[in-house]
Amino acid sequence: MKFRLVEEIDINNLYKNIPKYLYHATYGKYLDLIKKDGVIKGGVNKTYSFSNPVICLSPDLDEAGCFADAADNIADDVYDSGVYVLKICTDNLDKSKLTKDRNTTPWEENGIWYGITYEYSDNIPISEIKEIIKY
Repeated sequence: MKFRLVEEIDINNLYKNIPKYLYHATYGKYLDLIKKDGVIKGGVNKTYSFSNPVICLSPDLDEAGCFADAADNIADDVYDSGVYVLKICTDNLDKSKLTKDRNTTPWEENGIWYGITYEYSDNIPISEIKEIIKY
């Protein structure tokens, strides 16, 4: 599967040009908690057996949604509650806590970079969630 194009970026600057908005996928079962407390580092459940205790973010809504949709460590009732993608504004996030996702490797095709994902090693307050999108 290919995702929408991420803007063309020099490989040396892949993670320095942080977009204004990043996306994080979650499940309907957790929306009430998120609306109360924001997105909590480490979350309620590890989506993948190899997940790190961080918040995973993508510059692409579909890519974020696909990560949750394809998760291998989710109970049926959680998965059945639906996948939701949170649009998060990065303006007030601590950029020193936003780093390259250790579980993904970006790739280039014809000068365009794909798969640029991030890890955020702190909580994200509800004030930074600008939209909740049913995926």
